[in-house]
Amino acid sequence: MLMIAHLSDLHFGRLQPGVVQRLAADLNRVGPDLTVISGDLTQHGRRREFRAARHFLNGLPGAWLAVPGNHDLPRINLVERFTAPFDRYRRLIGPDLCPLWRHAEAVVVGVNTARSFGAHWNWAHGRISREQVRHVADVMAAATPRQTRIVVAHHPFVAPEIRPDLRLVGGRRAAVSQFARCGVDVILSGHFHLGYAAPVAHEAAADGHVVLAVQASTATSSRVRGDGNAYNVLRLDGQRIDLQVRRWRDGRFVPGPTRRIR
Repeated sequence: MLMIAHLSDLHFGRLQPGVVQRLAADLNRVGPDLTVISGDLTQHGRRREFRAARHFLNGLPGAWLAVPGNHDLPRINLVERFTAPFDRYRRLIGPDLCPLWRHAEAVVVGVNTARSFGAHWNWAHGRISREQVRHVADVMAAATPRQTRIVVAHHPFVAPEIRPDLRLVGGRRAAVSQFARCGVDVILSGHFHLGYAAPVAHEAAADGHVVLAVQASTATSSRVRGDGNAYNVLRLDGQRIDLQVRRWRDGRFVPGPTRRIR
């Protein structure tokens, strides 16, 4: 069995008091094989926020894999935002914006959906490019039948039932259709600060393969949106995937019921 902790939207720079230390302790107690952080490690993309985030990452048990979110780009320095938007992230978190982690039971590939600007007023919206989709397909082509195939991105591919109006990642339809064809099992994302799991609608693959989206709430930020601080634990056992949400309550992370999602 393989255990993956899924965190998102840490937002160092705007933290819930006392949560970070308890989260680190809870993760060390749970002991995941891999911890995934699906973007927004910082609040404003400041260097001190990145350093604090990296200090947290250095204390995690096992391996970790992170991708940038829209908050990880410089917010104040527009020159840097346009000319070197991910320079701080690369130097202080990691040089690879599309990281890859392989294990006998899973292959996990990160995709950077954050963009420094766009043809709309809200630059927080993300996009997945055709080149990124091809990269995911190439990685998954080398996966074995035994490996669960996981994509990590900050921006969501499916909206929650309570907010079907929320904007999803640009390029989603073409991406998910290709993901289904290359056997992607799960997409781990954040951004909305809401936790949920649902199948992603797409043009069905020939074998009817279903891609699941698993969203994480914010693990540590005070910017909660009705869901509270929480993170996910996925347990992979062959073709079976179990999901548990661990929620911040009364000064600690409390495990919820485990449910099978595949």
